[in-house]
Amino acid sequence: MKRIAVVLTILLLLGMAFSGGSARADDQTITITVTIQSLALTLGGGGNWDLGIITLGATPTTWTASTPVDGGQFTLANDGNVNQDLTISVADSANWAVGDPANQDEFAVGYGVTATLGVEPAYTNITTGGVALTTALAPTTSFSFDLQLKVPTVTTSYAQQSIVATVSGSPSP
Repeated sequence: MKRIAVVLTILLLLGMAFSGGSARADDQTITITVTIQSLALTLGGGGNWDLGIITLGATPTTWTASTPVDGGQFTLANDGNVNQDLTISVADSANWAVGDPANQDEFAVGYGVTATLGVEPAYTNITTGGVALTTALAPTTSFSFDLQLKVPTVTTSYAQQSIVATVSGSPSP
């Protein structure tokens, strides 16, 4: 009896040795691929608009009658890898505040997109808090627009003013 138990134990051990040990399923692998979100914008059109000396109450624009449909002086290119929502804001200058140009020392800046060749666009006023410029701008595409400045009709400062507009991008939901 002992002899049968020893033979069975030896056969069991030999069977486990040649079968690779205990029985188990084949290994499976999971490959994880990741791309980091990249938000990147490039501004074309020089990034500057030098108006020189203008009169009180003037309303200059970057638009011209030859501005193409969906064209404009300024072009933002999405150089990132995700769709982006763009906003634009404007800051007070040294002596003027963003507001109603009919008020003393207040100005307004607006943006517009040409819809019809030869027809000046309607302008959306830009605030200090920012307004939507465009949504879901796809990677490798661009968005063009023009600007309009409404200078104060009355001012206490005739010094040169630098007005800064800032465009920000965020991932589209």
